[in-house]
Amino acid sequence: MNNSIQHPNLLSIMMLACAGVLPAFVFLVAPVFVGGLVETGMAVDQAGFLLSAELGGFAVGGLIATLCLKNTQWTRIVFIALWMMISGNLASAYISGSHESSYEVLMWVRVMCGLGSGSLAAIINIALSKAQNSDRAFAYLLFAQLSFSALGIYLFPNVIASVGSVNVIFYVLAGLCVMVFAAAPIWTRKLSISISPVTSSSDTSSTRSIVILLSVCTMFFFYAGENAVWAFLEVIAEEGGIANSDIGALLGTIGLA
Repeated sequence: MNNSIQHPNLLSIMMLACAGVLPAFVFLVAPVFVGGLVETGMAVDQAGFLLSAELGGFAVGGLIATLCLKNTQWTRIVFIALWMMISGNLASAYISGSHESSYEVLMWVRVMCGLGSGSLAAIINIALSKAQNSDRAFAYLLFAQLSFSALGIYLFPNVIASVGSVNVIFYVLAGLCVMVFAAAPIWTRKLSISISPVTSSSDTSSTRSIVILLSVCTMFFFYAGENAVWAFLEVIAEEGGIANSDIGALLGTIGLA
């Protein structure tokens, strides 16, 4: 395996930032996703658990990809992750029409999508950290994610209401994954990713471990609290009597802000 590190050029950074939208796709439009499932007849607790199962797979997938990066070519991880996301979302669209009888199957399919999404997210974040100006690279990533979140939340409620199914989200995500897969030779051409062994003295290793543990716990509780509200905003708004078109506009404004 090639252990050299090449800094990604501007084109690769921009394409990585756009590709970074895909792993966080469902989370970015979580209120619309959960609300759409509830509108099509799924119980609120089932819809919430379906999202949490996918995010759990996301966390595990990121850890697995990081560990496998030491012995596996990173492009192979990317292609496997994209194939998992494509097949998982197409399978989700196929079985979501009969969620009452196949809820467990749909849940495990979403876990598979989460594994692929987490793996892809880990590789993209590592790749952006290799940029010469990594702060700007991550700014591009956040801009792409938040812009898509605002656009998706604004458009999807009316689309889901018109077609009566959340399958449109699965099809859009699968289509975007196909586009990123086709463009992979461009944004992976001048990029090499590897994890170098960390050498540290015994005096600082315990301190570093404590800092890492505290950081992980902080992120865990932050996202747990955020998702507890964010994922159910559309359901809360509908119960408050707000129309679907107004919900999309309001949530889209939040994303732009």
